[in-house]
Amino acid sequence: MNAIAEAAVETHEWLCAHNVKGFFIGGIAVQFWGEPRATLDVDVCVIVSNEEERCLALDLLKDFHPRISDAAVFAEQSRVVLLVASNGCNVDVSYSGAWLDEEAFERAVSVEILPGRRIPICSAEDLVVYKAVAGRAKDVMDIRGIVRSQSRKMDATRVRRLLTEYSNLTDDDEPLKVFEQLWSESESSAKD
Repeated sequence: MNAIAEAAVETHEWLCAHNVKGFFIGGIAVQFWGEPRATLDVDVCVIVSNEEERCLALDLLKDFHPRISDAAVFAEQSRVVLLVASNGCNVDVSYSGAWLDEEAFERAVSVEILPGRRIPICSAEDLVVYKAVAGRAKDVMDIRGIVRSQSRKMDATRVRRLLTEYSNLTDDDEPLKVFEQLWSESESSAKD
């Protein structure tokens, strides 16, 4: 995890130096809020306007190595800049775009990832929402771990509100169903 943490710190310091708002999601946030698991890369969401995306990608590619030869073109198409930190760890910089990102940035929590080094990670509630929307098997496992670890502190009402908003925007209520099932499992095991 130290190499991943070092890559996260490097990325965060770069973002701060360039006045770019961002917060960490994915495996790093799961390590903090849920049950530990291996993670192979650093995932960060940055808050930028559509007009700023191209310039940000080009600036990032000046200071980080690209993971693919046409990284700038890929970033324009996918809204993700695929980078390699100076220590060789992969970094995925995703442009904001979800209805949740601005709020999630405001709720991000500063955590010490290395001695004396802090980065902002998304809240447990926002991480559950991101994972529920992604919906892959590993995301469901991550939600289960987060709910187990944080259920007494987690604001389930906020998670439900955000997933209901998502459902209303997309006509997809599966993420809310997944959360409710995992929350119910956690509540049942807590009673045992």
